[in-house]
Amino acid sequence: MQPHTQGIKRAVQEAKRASLLLEKGEFDWSEWIGDQSQVSGPPVGELAARYEQWFFATKGETASTRYTWEKDYLAVYRKIPNDAHLTEAFIISLIQASSEPNTRSRKRYTQALKKLAEFAELPIRMKKIQQLSGNYGRPGTLKPRKLLTDQEIIEIWSLLDNPIAKYMWGLMACFGCRSHEVWLVDTSALLEERDELPGEPGIYFVLDQQNITHYIGMSANIQKRWFSHYRQADFNEIESTRILYIPGLPKHYLREIESFLIKSFLPSLNIKGKPIELNRIDRV
Repeated sequence: MQPHTQGIKRAVQEAKRASLLLEKGEFDWSEWIGDQSQVSGPPVGELAARYEQWFFATKGETASTRYTWEKDYLAVYRKIPNDAHLTEAFIISLIQASSEPNTRSRKRYTQALKKLAEFAELPIRMKKIQQLSGNYGRPGTLKPRKLLTDQEIIEIWSLLDNPIAKYMWGLMACFGCRSHEVWLVDTSALLEERDELPGEPGIYFVLDQQNITHYIGMSANIQKRWFSHYRQADFNEIESTRILYIPGLPKHYLREIESFLIKSFLPSLNIKGKPIELNRIDRV
C-alpha cells in the first residue's frame, strides 16, 4: 500500500470515530488538537480575582454563596502562588500532591481548578482533569456510618460544659443539621409572640431574602424527650428570621422545638460569617 493510500485510510477511520463520538455526545476538541499541557493563561492571582467577581455576579452574594466560595474555591486558590500559571501538568500535579484519591478534598481540588481553567478558557483536556475527582459521593460508593442512639446523644450533651457547644449540639440533634450549618442559622424569629403554631405537622426551612434555602430542618425523627434537656437559660433579643413552615412534623414537636430554641444559649452565633437576617414567619 502506498504512503498516501495509508494516510487516506487513516483519515477515513478517524472521521468515522469522530462521527461516532458526535452521535454519542462524547466528542471533545481537546482530544484532537494535540498536547496542550504547556498552554497557560493569566497568573492564578489575577485569574482567581476575576473568577470571584464573575461567581458572585452570576450567583448573587449571600451568606450561603460566600460560604461556598470561601470553603470550596478560595481555600484551594490560596494555596497556589499568585504568580503561578495554570497548565494541564501543573493542575494534575497540584491535585495529586494536595489530596488523597476518592476523598472530599480531592473532589474539591479537582472542581475548583477545573472551574478556574474553564473560566479562563484554557485549552486543557478537562476530561483528564475530571477523572482525578474519583468516586467520592457517587451512588454505590458511600459506606454506612454508625449513628449515635438517642440516649448517647443525650449523654454527650450532658457532658458538655461550654454553653455554645451545648447549643450547637442541641441544634444538630433536634434539626439534623451538619456541624458547619449551625453557623448559618438565625433562630430569632421564634421570639415573635403568637397564640399558636400551625396545626399541620411540618419542618422548618430557613430562607434568605432571595428565597434561597440555607438550612433545612430534617426533623422527622425528633424524640420529644430530648427537649426537656435543653430548657436552660434566657437569651438576648436579636435580628428576626423568616422561617417557612412545611408540612411533615407533628404539632407537639414544633411546640417543643420552639421552647428549646427560645430557651437556648446564644440564639444567633455570629462567629463565622454573617447570620441570615430575615423578618417573618410564613406558611406554605
